[in-house]
Amino acid sequence: APSLRHASCAMEQVQHAAREQWSLLCSMVRRPDLFVPMSGIWVASFGGALHAPVTTYFHMEVGATTAQIGNFGVIKTAGVLLVSPLYGWLLDKRSAYVPAVLSAFCCTFGCLFQGFAPDVAGLYFASVVLALGAVNFWNTVGAYVALATPRDQRSVVVSGFQVQVAVLRLLGTSFYPAFDSMLLAGGLENKLLRYRVHMSICSFFCLFGFFYIVFCFKPAARAEGDDKARETQKLDEPVQTSQLMLLLTTSIVQMFGETVITVLWPMHVRKLGWDSHEFAYLQLTSQLLVIAGTLVYPPLTRMLGQRATASALPMIASFTCAIAFLQPEPTLYGQVLHVCNVLTFLAVCGTMKVCYQHLATLAVPVSQQGRIFSLLNMLGSVGSIAGNLFGTRFADHETSYTSKGTTPFLVASSLFCTVGCAIVGALSVPATDISLKTVETRECSNLAEAEK
Repeated sequence: APSLRHASCAMEQVQHAAREQWSLLCSMVRRPDLFVPMSGIWVASFGGALHAPVTTYFHMEVGATTAQIGNFGVIKTAGVLLVSPLYGWLLDKRSAYVPAVLSAFCCTFGCLFQGFAPDVAGLYFASVVLALGAVNFWNTVGAYVALATPRDQRSVVVSGFQVQVAVLRLLGTSFYPAFDSMLLAGGLENKLLRYRVHMSICSFFCLFGFFYIVFCFKPAARAEGDDKARETQKLDEPVQTSQLMLLLTTSIVQMFGETVITVLWPMHVRKLGWDSHEFAYLQLTSQLLVIAGTLVYPPLTRMLGQRATASALPMIASFTCAIAFLQPEPTLYGQVLHVCNVLTFLAVCGTMKVCYQHLATLAVPVSQQGRIFSLLNMLGSVGSIAGNLFGTRFADHETSYTSKGTTPFLVASSLFCTVGCAIVGALSVPATDISLKTVETRECSNLAEAEK
């Protein structure tokens, strides 16, 4: 039956995606030029997630007010906007060693200063150090790994990097309750001291990664021979500046919408009568779905093509965002509908981030890859700031056309719908995309013939 053939083809794609990710991980382990920086990313992602649940509480125990905690976030975001171009330029014009070491240094010692900060002034100092490069550590290593692999593997590398980071952060967060219980069982009942232990654990993980990178990291020559040959042979249609701007704008919209929902969702969960425990389970489910969505992105582009995938994702996000937050009913059916749509939206947003990062890197030459990654990082911060400001200030806004509390979600839904339509009409389809779809169709046809 046709349905069985499609199911078999989909299962083949899932298995193929799993094999791709496993091959990518094995390649990272075998290649010292990739294993060393990725080791730093792995330990920093896991260690940072161990203290993520207590960071705000630690700041409050030290003496920071709500406004000061907000200032710490503003400082870090401003640092991303100011220094990301420098890291991108260094990655393009110099070796990857310098930006990797600088960002790892800021990440390591920023966390160390934060964990041992005696007062609010110490927290401000730690925030400045973190702002100078901590967030850029992931961006720098991710850009380097993408540059060190062939162009036709870019979608697998970009999605695989995000999957590995997300899985380790999920594991780190999951270990927090057990680790905190162990500290309590050991007699460490003082909250501030216990929080300092949590905050400092990340530093020890990062110290290992930092010194390992300093003494062992030897960046490989860029895998640009094949890329230059392909560009010379015109195998890929060049993406016009307007199309690149469209991808960058869509990245801002993606981060804006994701931030609006992430900030305001807990308030809607409270309206449904749920507390922090139920919300914690929802967050865990959301993280798992984001990982799953990121994993299926490479086979999705092979099956649908880059343009269809890039346009379908924001359209799905637009639909689920509108349905989830337009007056969720207090009934069981309304709650299930609300939760399913929000979880779908967040999973699609995670996949969108990988999609537009992948397409944006394909739109520029190899010599500008580092700057594109930095620009995407900056634009993500802009979208996050806009989402925080707009979402919190219009959370209770009411007009003659919108009911109370729905304005931010309707705006986000409209923006996603707009960029989805714009991608359909403006994004060109590279020749490689067409060839990949042709190969995929042929593989599915061969599978169907074999079944017959």
